[in-house]
This record gives sequence, structure tokens and C-alpha cells, in this order.
Amino acid sequence: MIYNISLENLIQKNKKYTLYYLKKNLINIKTNEQWTKMINENKNNYISQKIINNKLIEFENNKLNQIFKNNEPNIIIICSGQSNSGGWGSTYNPKLDIDQPNENILSYNIDEKKWVLADLTNNSLGSINQNRLNNQNSIAFQYAKHLVQNNPLIKVGLICLSYANRPIGNWVTYNKEDIYYKENQRLINSIPKKENEGIYFEKIKELYEESISKLRNNKNLLHIVIWHQGETDMIFKSNLEYYEASLIKLIDQFKELTNNCLLGFIGGTILNNKNNKFCSDEINSIIRKEVDKLYNYAELSNLTKADELHFTSEATRIAGKLYYEAYENLVNKFK
Repeated sequence: MIYNISLENLIQKNKKYTLYYLKKNLINIKTNEQWTKMINENKNNYISQKIINNKLIEFENNKLNQIFKNNEPNIIIICSGQSNSGGWGSTYNPKLDIDQPNENILSYNIDEKKWVLADLTNNSLGSINQNRLNNQNSIAFQYAKHLVQNNPLIKVGLICLSYANRPIGNWVTYNKEDIYYKENQRLINSIPKKENEGIYFEKIKELYEESISKLRNNKNLLHIVIWHQGETDMIFKSNLEYYEASLIKLIDQFKELTNNCLLGFIGGTILNNKNNKFCSDEINSIIRKEVDKLYNYAELSNLTKADELHFTSEATRIAGKLYYEAYENLVNKFK
């Protein structure tokens, strides 16, 4: 007997791939009808459901391998935010496997304007202009290590842009008629060496378009955003309704940038701070909200501190794992 095997059932039998990953990008066969057609065309050769399953998985893996051979990323991870997003103050450890390069993790080298192997010991993940030093650790790198370890046929392309001591207003823009325009202006003008509103997202957009143009297979790429920011908005006491609206606006900006091929936007709570100067509870209360169906967050508030605002090296590694778990929890909602 020949069975009508759905794509969803096939993926359940092959759990190392995510539903989104297969359905949206890596194979041309995208509907149950196409699977059925392929089965019917070959039905004289198949005598059981088990054989059909094996043939379909073999076919699927052949398609994946064809794409994989070209040594280009098939999923793009954009990481941005304040200094913690870039791993400021953390260090690389040559004795730890989790800190070593992986052939399936590439990064766009901003200085050299090309895709290279991601390596914590050099400028492949950014330089001082992106708030990064050589031998500095990275949440995005650690996240990517867990992603490829659990999804062997994924090849990651990292795009990292971090900026120290900046409010969310430097990533979003409001019209003068908007109710949050004045609050946005207040915050961006509170910082020494102020930058214009939305300027960092414009830089991300420019870098994204430049990096994608370097890929031969740059159609229908999937994307994940790793975001960690909020310390400056905590210090300067951002209006919470404004901060929530800005986070939603930022997610929408990334949806548009990626042509709605965004798998998830993962935020992260900032470190717990309760002293006479500032308190992290209010900003974290917004970060913990389900502000969009493609949003989830990693709970990082109790990780170890290098200082009042920054993670230790080990906390940076743990944060990467927690970001990955938050992403998996988000994807599982759609299965």
C-alpha cells in the first residue's frame, strides 16, 4: 500500500531539521501534493511505507548537500545591540572546544568586505568600530555553535554590529507627529557624542545588503536576529510604553529588511541591577513580554557579572546557549 506522507510527518521522523528550515528554504518540494506526486511516479518501485520514507529522506539530503557544497551560508544571523551583544570585556579560551571555529559558521568581515570563517581570535566578527577586540568572546558565536551542533546541515552566516552606551532610539526612527518622537529625541540627546535616531539600523541595512550581494545563492535566505540592549534605556529611565513600542518597531524593521524571511527575533534580559542609580526590573519587564509572534527572549538577568553591566566570559558562553534554547522554544510553537 502506498501512503500519502506529509512534509510535517517526514520532518517528525528526522528531527534534526526544523520545520521552518526545510519548508521555506532548502528544498524545492514544498507541498504535500508534490510529495504525493513524487511517490505516485515511483510507486512501482516501492513496497512499503518504510522504503518510501527512506527514499524521501535520501532525496531530501541530496538536495541539502547540493546547496551545502558551495560553502556559503544558508541561514543569516544578525546580532546587534549594546556592548554585551558583542561580548565586551569577555575573553576567548584556547582550551575550550566551544570557543573554537567551526567550518559551518562563517562571518562577514566588515573590514575586508568578505565572508570568512568565524574566529574569536581575529577581526572576522568585528573590530573596534563594532565594539569588539580580537580574542573577545561573542554571544552570537556561542549561539551559532549550538545551532550547528543541533542542526548539522545548517551553515551559518554571522553579521555582527554592536555599539556601547546607546539607547534603542539609535536603532528606530519616529515621525515628528508620533507620540513617542519627543521621548526618542530625549534619549538620543542624553548620550555624549550623540548619534541620530535610527542610525545603527541604517548601518545594519547597508552592511546586510553589502554582505548578501557577495553570495551566489542569496534568494530566500532565512534569518534570525540576536538582540541584547536596554542598559542605557535603564540608566536614562526610558518611558516603558515607548520602549515596548520601539522594540515592536525594531522587529518590524527587521521583517522588512529580510523580506519577511525572519525565523525569529530573540531578545535577552539585561543583568539585574538594583541600587541608588538604576534598577533593571522595568526594562526587563518589557523584554519579557511577548511583543510579537516571532519574538522570544533569553533570561540572562542572573548570570555572573564582570561589572555592574557586563557579562563574564563564562556568562557570555551560557548566554549563547540560552539564546539558542529560546529560539528552539519559539520554533516549537509552530510545529
